[in-house]
Amino acid sequence: MKDLSLISYMSAIISRLVYFNNNNFSDKYSNIFDIKELSTQLPTIKKTPSVDILKPKIKNLISIIPKIDKINYSEDYKSVGTRDFKYIIISTSNFSSIFLIADKRSNTIFVGFRGTTSLKSGLSYVKITSTLPFKPCSESDNGYLLGVFKITGETFYTVGEGIRFLSRTFLANNNFKLISTGHSLGGGCAQIFSYLWAKENPTKPICCITFGAPRVMNGPAIQQFIYLIKKKQIVYERIVTDGDPFPKLPPNIKGMVQNRNYYHIDDYDPKYRKSALFCTNYSTTKKIKCNLKNKNKTKRAKISTSNHGNYMSVNFLEAAQHLTDFKKEIKRDGEGNTICRIIVSGGNEPSKASFFNLNLLKLAKKEVSSNTTRKIGKVLLTDYKHPDIFMNSRVFDDIIKKSRKLNNNDLNPLSTDNYLQLDIDDKTEPREQLICL
Repeated sequence: MKDLSLISYMSAIISRLVYFNNNNFSDKYSNIFDIKELSTQLPTIKKTPSVDILKPKIKNLISIIPKIDKINYSEDYKSVGTRDFKYIIISTSNFSSIFLIADKRSNTIFVGFRGTTSLKSGLSYVKITSTLPFKPCSESDNGYLLGVFKITGETFYTVGEGIRFLSRTFLANNNFKLISTGHSLGGGCAQIFSYLWAKENPTKPICCITFGAPRVMNGPAIQQFIYLIKKKQIVYERIVTDGDPFPKLPPNIKGMVQNRNYYHIDDYDPKYRKSALFCTNYSTTKKIKCNLKNKNKTKRAKISTSNHGNYMSVNFLEAAQHLTDFKKEIKRDGEGNTICRIIVSGGNEPSKASFFNLNLLKLAKKEVSSNTTRKIGKVLLTDYKHPDIFMNSRVFDDIIKKSRKLNNNDLNPLSTDNYLQLDIDDKTEPREQLICL
Protein backbone atom coordinates (compact mmCIF):
# COMPACT_ATOMS: atom_id res chain seq x y z
CA MET A 1 0.00 0.00 0.00
CA LYS A 2 2.93 2.34 0.56
CA ASP A 3 3.52 2.85 -3.18
CA LEU A 4 0.02 4.04 -4.11
CA SER A 5 -0.19 7.50 -5.60
CA LEU A 6 -2.01 10.10 -3.51
CA ILE A 7 -3.69 11.68 -6.54
CA SER A 8 -4.78 8.24 -7.79
CA TYR A 9 -6.39 7.47 -4.45
CA MET A 10 -8.11 10.86 -4.43
CA SER A 11 -9.34 10.11 -7.95
CA ALA A 12 -10.79 6.78 -6.80
CA ILE A 13 -12.68 8.64 -4.07
CA ILE A 14 -13.98 11.21 -6.56
CA SER A 15 -14.97 8.50 -9.06
CA ARG A 16 -17.12 6.90 -6.36
CA LEU A 17 -18.59 10.16 -5.06
CA VAL A 18 -19.88 11.23 -8.48
CA TYR A 19 -22.32 8.29 -8.39
CA PHE A 20 -24.19 10.28 -5.73
CA ASN A 21 -26.38 13.26 -6.64
CA ASN A 22 -26.68 16.78 -5.33
CA ASN A 23 -28.86 15.66 -2.41
CA ASN A 24 -25.90 14.02 -0.67
CA PHE A 25 -22.71 14.65 -2.68
CA SER A 26 -21.67 17.78 -0.80
CA ASP A 27 -21.91 16.30 2.71
CA LYS A 28 -20.13 13.10 1.70
CA TYR A 29 -17.33 14.98 -0.08
CA SER A 30 -16.78 17.40 2.80
CA ASN A 31 -16.76 14.63 5.42
CA ILE A 32 -14.34 12.41 3.48
CA PHE A 33 -11.86 15.17 2.67
CA ASP A 34 -12.17 16.44 6.24
CA ILE A 35 -10.75 13.14 7.56
CA LYS A 36 -7.64 14.38 9.33
CA GLU A 37 -5.32 11.66 8.01
CA LEU A 38 -6.35 12.61 4.46
CA SER A 39 -6.89 16.37 4.67
CA THR A 40 -3.37 16.98 6.00
CA GLN A 41 -1.97 15.42 2.80
CA LEU A 42 -3.86 17.67 0.36
CA PRO A 43 -1.32 20.55 0.40
CA THR A 44 1.24 18.07 -1.00
CA ILE A 45 -0.63 18.07 -4.31
CA LYS A 46 -0.70 21.87 -4.28
CA LYS A 47 3.11 21.99 -4.07
CA THR A 48 3.78 19.30 -6.69
CA PRO A 49 4.36 20.24 -10.37
CA SER A 50 1.73 18.88 -12.76
CA VAL A 51 4.22 16.62 -14.54
CA ASP A 52 5.11 14.95 -11.21
CA ILE A 53 1.58 14.68 -9.86
CA LEU A 54 1.71 10.86 -9.62
CA LYS A 55 4.82 10.91 -7.42
CA PRO A 56 3.42 11.82 -3.94
CA LYS A 57 2.28 8.63 -2.18
CA ILE A 58 -0.76 8.13 0.02
CA LYS A 59 -0.06 7.78 3.75
CA ASN A 60 -2.11 6.41 6.67
CA LEU A 61 -4.30 4.40 4.29
CA ILE A 62 -5.16 1.71 6.85
CA SER A 63 -6.88 4.25 9.08
CA ILE A 64 -8.51 6.13 6.16
CA ILE A 65 -10.21 3.16 4.44
CA PRO A 66 -12.90 2.30 7.04
CA LYS A 67 -13.79 5.96 7.55
CA ILE A 68 -14.46 6.47 3.84
CA ASP A 69 -16.55 3.30 3.65
CA LYS A 70 -18.65 4.42 6.60
CA ILE A 71 -19.36 7.83 5.05
CA ASN A 72 -20.22 6.41 1.63
CA TYR A 73 -22.60 3.75 2.95
CA SER A 74 -24.38 5.55 5.78
CA GLU A 75 -25.88 8.89 6.73
CA ASP A 76 -24.05 8.86 10.07
CA TYR A 77 -22.11 12.07 9.58
CA LYS A 78 -22.64 15.77 10.07
CA SER A 79 -22.56 18.68 7.67
CA VAL A 80 -19.13 20.32 7.96
CA GLY A 81 -19.60 23.11 5.43
CA THR A 82 -18.29 23.77 1.93
CA ARG A 83 -15.86 26.63 2.50
CA ASP A 84 -12.89 24.86 0.90
CA PHE A 85 -14.56 23.51 -2.24
CA LYS A 86 -17.04 24.49 -4.91
CA TYR A 87 -18.55 22.31 -7.60
CA ILE A 88 -20.59 22.29 -10.78
CA ILE A 89 -22.71 19.35 -11.96
CA ILE A 90 -23.47 19.16 -15.69
CA SER A 91 -26.19 16.63 -16.57
CA THR A 92 -28.09 15.91 -19.79
CA SER A 93 -30.93 13.76 -21.05
CA ASN A 94 -28.33 11.71 -22.96
CA PHE A 95 -25.83 11.08 -20.13
CA SER A 96 -26.08 11.21 -16.37
CA SER A 97 -23.61 13.69 -14.86
CA ILE A 98 -20.17 15.27 -14.98
CA PHE A 99 -18.86 16.83 -11.77
CA LEU A 100 -16.35 19.69 -11.73
CA ILE A 101 -14.89 20.03 -8.23
CA ALA A 102 -12.50 22.81 -7.24
CA ASP A 103 -10.70 22.45 -3.90
CA LYS A 104 -8.52 25.20 -2.44
CA ARG A 105 -6.60 22.87 -0.13
CA SER A 106 -5.03 20.95 -3.01
CA ASN A 107 -5.53 23.69 -5.64
CA THR A 108 -7.14 21.15 -7.94
CA ILE A 109 -10.09 20.90 -10.27
CA PHE A 110 -11.36 17.35 -10.75
CA VAL A 111 -13.52 16.50 -13.74
CA GLY A 112 -15.34 13.41 -12.53
CA PHE A 113 -17.41 11.45 -15.06
CA ARG A 114 -20.11 9.28 -13.56
CA GLY A 115 -20.01 5.65 -14.63
CA THR A 116 -22.85 3.44 -15.78
CA THR A 117 -25.98 4.32 -13.80
CA SER A 118 -28.70 3.76 -16.37
CA LEU A 119 -29.53 1.35 -19.16
CA LYS A 120 -29.06 4.21 -21.63
CA SER A 121 -25.52 5.00 -20.47
CA GLY A 122 -24.63 1.30 -20.33
CA LEU A 123 -25.70 0.83 -23.94
CA SER A 124 -23.27 3.55 -25.03
CA TYR A 125 -20.50 0.98 -25.38
CA VAL A 126 -22.35 -2.22 -26.24
CA LYS A 127 -24.38 -1.01 -29.23
CA ILE A 128 -23.89 -2.58 -32.66
CA THR A 129 -22.47 0.79 -33.78
CA SER A 130 -19.64 0.27 -31.28
CA THR A 131 -18.46 -3.01 -32.81
CA LEU A 132 -15.81 -1.11 -34.75
CA PRO A 133 -14.21 2.26 -33.88
CA PHE A 134 -16.17 5.18 -35.31
CA LYS A 135 -14.12 7.61 -37.41
CA PRO A 136 -15.88 10.99 -37.21
CA CYS A 137 -13.47 12.81 -39.54
CA SER A 138 -12.94 11.87 -43.18
CA GLU A 139 -9.47 13.46 -43.06
CA SER A 140 -8.22 11.33 -40.15
CA ASP A 141 -8.00 7.65 -39.21
CA ASN A 142 -8.67 8.45 -35.53
CA GLY A 143 -11.55 6.31 -34.29
CA TYR A 144 -13.46 6.13 -31.01
CA LEU A 145 -16.06 4.13 -29.18
CA LEU A 146 -19.02 5.93 -30.72
CA GLY A 147 -21.39 6.31 -27.76
CA VAL A 148 -18.62 7.47 -25.42
CA PHE A 149 -17.30 9.98 -27.96
CA LYS A 150 -20.79 11.44 -28.34
CA ILE A 151 -21.60 11.92 -24.66
CA THR A 152 -18.14 13.37 -24.01
CA GLY A 153 -18.15 15.70 -26.99
CA GLU A 154 -21.63 17.17 -26.74
CA THR A 155 -20.80 19.04 -23.50
CA PHE A 156 -17.04 19.40 -24.02
CA TYR A 157 -16.99 23.19 -24.26
CA THR A 158 -19.52 23.54 -21.43
CA VAL A 159 -17.21 21.52 -19.18
CA GLY A 160 -14.26 23.65 -20.29
CA GLU A 161 -16.08 26.87 -19.42
CA GLY A 162 -17.04 25.36 -16.07
CA ILE A 163 -13.37 24.68 -15.35
CA ARG A 164 -12.43 28.25 -16.24
CA PHE A 165 -15.32 29.62 -14.16
CA LEU A 166 -14.18 27.74 -11.05
CA SER A 167 -10.53 28.69 -11.52
CA ARG A 168 -11.41 32.35 -12.02
CA THR A 169 -14.14 32.88 -9.41
CA PHE A 170 -13.20 30.38 -6.68
CA LEU A 171 -9.57 29.28 -6.84
CA ALA A 172 -8.59 32.71 -8.19
CA ASN A 173 -5.55 31.34 -10.03
CA ASN A 174 -4.62 29.50 -13.21
CA ASN A 175 -1.94 27.33 -11.61
CA PHE A 176 -4.39 24.66 -10.47
CA LYS A 177 -3.89 20.96 -11.22
CA LEU A 178 -6.52 19.55 -13.61
CA ILE A 179 -7.51 15.89 -13.22
CA SER A 180 -10.08 13.94 -15.24
CA THR A 181 -11.25 10.68 -13.75
CA GLY A 182 -14.03 8.13 -13.74
CA HIS A 183 -14.98 4.51 -13.09
CA SER A 184 -16.21 2.15 -15.81
CA LEU A 185 -17.94 4.16 -18.57
CA GLY A 186 -16.87 7.30 -16.70
CA GLY A 187 -13.23 6.29 -17.15
CA GLY A 188 -13.72 5.98 -20.90
CA CYS A 189 -15.25 9.46 -20.99
CA ALA A 190 -12.34 10.80 -18.90
CA GLN A 191 -9.80 9.44 -21.40
CA ILE A 192 -11.50 10.94 -24.45
CA PHE A 193 -12.03 14.23 -22.60
CA SER A 194 -8.33 14.38 -21.68
CA TYR A 195 -7.35 13.84 -25.30
CA LEU A 196 -9.69 16.55 -26.59
CA TRP A 197 -8.64 18.92 -23.80
CA ALA A 198 -4.93 18.48 -24.55
CA LYS A 199 -5.51 19.14 -28.25
CA GLU A 200 -7.65 22.20 -27.53
CA ASN A 201 -5.61 23.56 -24.58
CA PRO A 202 -1.94 22.68 -25.26
CA THR A 203 -0.57 24.96 -22.53
CA LYS A 204 -2.67 23.50 -19.67
CA PRO A 205 -1.59 19.93 -18.77
CA ILE A 206 -4.20 17.43 -17.66
CA CYS A 207 -3.85 14.29 -15.55
CA CYS A 208 -6.13 11.40 -16.51
CA ILE A 209 -6.73 8.52 -14.08
CA THR A 210 -9.28 5.83 -14.94
CA PHE A 211 -10.71 2.87 -13.04
CA GLY A 212 -12.03 -0.22 -14.82
CA ALA A 213 -12.46 1.74 -18.04
CA PRO A 214 -13.26 0.16 -21.42
CA ARG A 215 -11.14 0.62 -24.52
CA VAL A 216 -12.37 3.75 -26.31
CA MET A 217 -9.76 4.51 -29.02
CA ASN A 218 -8.39 2.81 -32.12
CA GLY A 219 -4.71 2.53 -33.03
CA PRO A 220 -4.24 5.93 -34.73
CA ALA A 221 -6.04 7.76 -31.89
CA ILE A 222 -4.02 5.92 -29.23
CA GLN A 223 -0.85 6.84 -31.12
CA GLN A 224 -1.86 10.52 -30.86
CA PHE A 225 -2.71 10.05 -27.17
CA ILE A 226 0.77 8.63 -26.53
CA TYR A 227 2.32 11.56 -28.41
CA LEU A 228 0.56 13.97 -26.02
CA ILE A 229 1.91 11.97 -23.06
CA LYS A 230 5.42 12.30 -24.48
CA LYS A 231 4.89 16.07 -24.81
CA LYS A 232 3.80 16.12 -21.12
CA GLN A 233 0.41 17.53 -22.01
CA ILE A 234 -1.22 14.43 -20.50
CA VAL A 235 -0.18 12.49 -17.40
CA TYR A 236 -1.96 9.15 -17.60
CA GLU A 237 -2.66 6.13 -15.43
CA ARG A 238 -5.29 3.44 -15.81
CA ILE A 239 -6.07 1.22 -12.86
CA VAL A 240 -7.61 -2.24 -13.08
CA THR A 241 -8.71 -4.46 -10.23
CA ASP A 242 -7.38 -7.87 -11.21
CA GLY A 243 -10.16 -10.03 -12.64
CA ASP A 244 -12.40 -7.15 -13.70
CA PRO A 245 -13.87 -8.09 -17.12
CA PHE A 246 -15.01 -4.61 -18.18
CA PRO A 247 -11.57 -3.20 -19.15
CA LYS A 248 -11.39 -6.03 -21.70
CA LEU A 249 -14.28 -4.44 -23.63
CA PRO A 250 -14.50 -3.87 -26.51
CA PRO A 251 -12.06 -6.70 -27.25
CA ASN A 252 -8.65 -6.10 -28.78
CA ILE A 253 -8.58 -8.52 -31.71
CA LYS A 254 -5.18 -9.88 -32.69
CA GLY A 255 -4.46 -9.50 -36.38
CA MET A 256 -7.05 -6.77 -36.90
CA VAL A 257 -5.77 -3.63 -38.65
CA GLN A 258 -5.10 -0.81 -36.18
CA ASN A 259 -7.73 1.63 -37.38
CA ARG A 260 -10.43 -1.04 -36.94
CA ASN A 261 -9.27 -2.27 -33.53
CA TYR A 262 -9.62 -0.90 -29.99
CA TYR A 263 -6.60 -0.38 -27.70
CA HIS A 264 -5.50 0.66 -24.24
CA ILE A 265 -2.14 2.43 -24.54
CA ASP A 266 -0.34 -0.54 -22.94
CA ASP A 267 -1.99 -2.82 -25.55
CA TYR A 268 -0.61 -0.64 -28.29
CA ASP A 269 2.89 0.02 -26.97
CA PRO A 270 4.60 -2.28 -24.41
CA LYS A 271 6.77 0.67 -23.33
CA TYR A 272 3.73 1.98 -21.47
CA ARG A 273 3.03 -1.14 -19.42
CA LYS A 274 3.74 0.82 -16.24
CA SER A 275 0.89 3.20 -17.03
CA ALA A 276 -1.51 0.35 -16.26
CA LEU A 277 -1.77 -0.72 -12.61
CA PHE A 278 -3.29 -4.14 -12.00
CA CYS A 279 -4.20 -4.35 -8.33
CA THR A 280 -5.71 -6.88 -5.95
CA ASN A 281 -9.34 -6.59 -4.89
CA TYR A 282 -9.17 -5.15 -1.38
CA SER A 283 -12.62 -6.47 -0.46
CA THR A 284 -11.35 -10.06 -0.76
CA THR A 285 -7.64 -9.77 0.08
CA LYS A 286 -7.62 -6.82 2.55
CA LYS A 287 -4.44 -5.76 0.77
CA ILE A 288 -3.68 -3.57 -2.21
CA LYS A 289 -0.83 -4.94 -4.28
CA CYS A 290 0.14 -3.51 -7.65
CA ASN A 291 1.46 -4.09 -10.36
CA LEU A 292 0.35 -7.69 -10.85
CA LYS A 293 0.74 -7.59 -14.63
CA ASN A 294 4.50 -7.27 -14.21
CA LYS A 295 4.77 -9.99 -11.55
CA ASN A 296 4.79 -13.30 -13.38
CA LYS A 297 4.74 -15.44 -10.23
CA THR A 298 1.67 -13.74 -8.77
CA LYS A 299 -1.52 -15.75 -8.81
CA ARG A 300 -4.09 -13.80 -10.82
CA ALA A 301 -7.75 -13.45 -9.87
CA LYS A 302 -10.55 -15.18 -11.75
CA ILE A 303 -12.62 -13.03 -14.09
CA SER A 304 -15.70 -11.84 -12.20
CA THR A 305 -17.96 -8.79 -12.30
CA SER A 306 -17.49 -8.53 -8.53
CA ASN A 307 -13.96 -7.28 -9.27
CA HIS A 308 -15.51 -4.22 -10.92
CA GLY A 309 -16.87 -3.15 -7.54
CA ASN A 310 -13.71 -2.29 -5.61
CA TYR A 311 -10.85 -0.03 -6.67
CA MET A 312 -7.89 0.79 -4.43
CA SER A 313 -10.08 -0.16 -1.43
CA VAL A 314 -12.86 2.26 -2.48
CA ASN A 315 -16.12 0.33 -2.64
CA PHE A 316 -18.27 0.83 -5.77
CA LEU A 317 -20.89 -1.78 -4.90
CA GLU A 318 -24.46 -0.55 -5.43
CA ALA A 319 -23.13 2.57 -7.16
CA ALA A 320 -24.91 1.62 -10.40
CA GLN A 321 -28.10 0.25 -8.87
CA HIS A 322 -31.56 0.65 -10.47
CA LEU A 323 -30.24 0.75 -14.05
CA THR A 324 -33.75 0.63 -15.52
CA ASP A 325 -35.11 3.46 -13.36
CA PHE A 326 -35.71 6.12 -16.02
CA LYS A 327 -37.16 8.46 -13.39
CA LYS A 328 -33.63 9.41 -12.29
CA GLU A 329 -32.69 10.88 -15.69
CA ILE A 330 -32.99 14.53 -16.78
CA LYS A 331 -36.34 14.85 -18.52
CA ARG A 332 -36.59 15.96 -22.14
CA ASP A 333 -38.88 18.85 -22.95
CA GLY A 334 -42.29 18.46 -24.59
CA GLU A 335 -40.73 18.35 -28.07
CA GLY A 336 -38.23 15.66 -27.14
CA ASN A 337 -35.21 17.98 -27.09
CA THR A 338 -32.09 17.05 -25.12
CA ILE A 339 -32.07 19.11 -21.93
CA CYS A 340 -28.97 20.15 -20.03
CA ARG A 341 -29.09 20.96 -16.32
CA ILE A 342 -26.27 22.84 -14.61
CA ILE A 343 -26.05 22.94 -10.82
CA VAL A 344 -23.53 25.14 -9.01
CA SER A 345 -22.94 24.75 -5.28
CA GLY A 346 -20.33 24.87 -2.52
CA GLY A 347 -18.12 27.68 -1.35
CA ASN A 348 -20.60 28.07 1.51
CA GLU A 349 -23.25 29.16 -1.00
CA PRO A 350 -26.66 27.56 -1.63
CA SER A 351 -27.25 25.24 -4.59
CA LYS A 352 -28.59 26.85 -7.75
CA ALA A 353 -29.69 25.28 -11.02
CA SER A 354 -30.65 26.11 -14.59
CA PHE A 355 -32.17 24.01 -17.39
CA PHE A 356 -31.84 24.70 -21.12
CA ASN A 357 -32.15 23.08 -24.55
CA LEU A 358 -28.69 21.64 -25.32
CA ASN A 359 -29.41 21.62 -29.06
CA LEU A 360 -29.18 25.43 -29.05
CA LEU A 361 -25.47 25.08 -28.27
CA LYS A 362 -24.89 22.49 -30.98
CA LEU A 363 -26.42 24.13 -34.05
CA ALA A 364 -26.77 27.68 -35.34
CA LYS A 365 -30.17 29.19 -34.60
CA LYS A 366 -31.33 28.95 -38.21
CA GLU A 367 -30.11 25.35 -38.45
CA VAL A 368 -31.86 23.90 -35.39
CA SER A 369 -33.72 21.02 -36.97
CA SER A 370 -37.03 19.45 -36.09
CA ASN A 371 -37.18 16.64 -33.57
CA THR A 372 -37.95 14.15 -36.36
CA THR A 373 -34.90 15.23 -38.35
CA ARG A 374 -32.69 14.91 -35.27
CA LYS A 375 -33.89 11.36 -34.68
CA ILE A 376 -33.09 10.47 -38.30
CA GLY A 377 -29.68 12.07 -37.77
CA LYS A 378 -29.01 9.81 -34.82
CA VAL A 379 -29.77 6.73 -36.90
CA LEU A 380 -27.40 7.99 -39.60
CA LEU A 381 -24.76 8.82 -36.96
CA THR A 382 -24.59 12.49 -38.03
CA ASP A 383 -25.88 13.74 -34.66
CA TYR A 384 -22.78 12.30 -33.02
CA LYS A 385 -20.64 14.92 -34.75
CA HIS A 386 -22.23 17.91 -33.02
CA PRO A 387 -20.51 19.27 -29.90
CA ASP A 388 -21.66 22.36 -27.99
CA ILE A 389 -19.79 24.75 -30.30
CA PHE A 390 -21.80 27.86 -29.33
CA MET A 391 -20.77 27.69 -25.67
CA ASN A 392 -18.38 30.41 -24.52
CA SER A 393 -17.52 32.25 -21.31
CA ARG A 394 -20.21 34.89 -21.83
CA VAL A 395 -22.93 32.30 -22.35
CA PHE A 396 -21.73 30.18 -19.41
CA ASP A 397 -21.51 33.14 -17.03
CA ASP A 398 -25.03 34.15 -18.04
CA ILE A 399 -26.31 30.64 -17.29
CA ILE A 400 -24.78 30.75 -13.81
CA LYS A 401 -26.03 34.29 -13.19
CA LYS A 402 -29.61 33.33 -14.06
CA SER A 403 -29.59 30.05 -12.10
CA ARG A 404 -32.36 29.67 -9.53
CA LYS A 405 -31.87 28.74 -5.90
CA LEU A 406 -32.92 25.15 -5.20
CA ASN A 407 -35.31 24.04 -2.49
CA ASN A 408 -33.40 22.21 0.27
CA ASN A 409 -36.02 19.46 0.09
CA ASP A 410 -35.04 18.71 -3.51
CA LEU A 411 -31.47 19.58 -4.42
CA ASN A 412 -31.52 17.24 -7.43
CA PRO A 413 -34.47 18.29 -9.65
CA LEU A 414 -34.82 16.37 -12.91
CA SER A 415 -37.24 18.68 -14.71
CA THR A 416 -38.50 22.24 -14.79
CA ASP A 417 -41.21 24.44 -16.26
CA ASN A 418 -38.75 27.31 -16.68
CA TYR A 419 -36.18 26.68 -19.41
CA LEU A 420 -33.46 29.29 -19.70
CA GLN A 421 -33.24 31.22 -22.97
CA LEU A 422 -29.57 31.16 -23.90
CA ASP A 423 -27.81 34.39 -24.81
CA ILE A 424 -26.91 33.23 -28.32
CA ASP A 425 -27.52 35.11 -31.56
CA ASP A 426 -26.33 35.01 -35.17
CA LYS A 427 -23.18 36.92 -34.17
CA THR A 428 -22.06 34.25 -31.68
CA GLU A 429 -18.92 32.66 -33.11
CA PRO A 430 -18.86 28.84 -33.07
CA ARG A 431 -15.94 26.98 -31.50
CA GLU A 432 -13.84 24.45 -33.38
CA GLN A 433 -15.52 21.17 -34.27
CA LEU A 434 -14.05 18.25 -32.31
CA ILE A 435 -14.34 15.55 -34.93
CA CYS A 436 -10.99 16.27 -36.60
CA LEU A 437 -8.92 17.19 -33.54
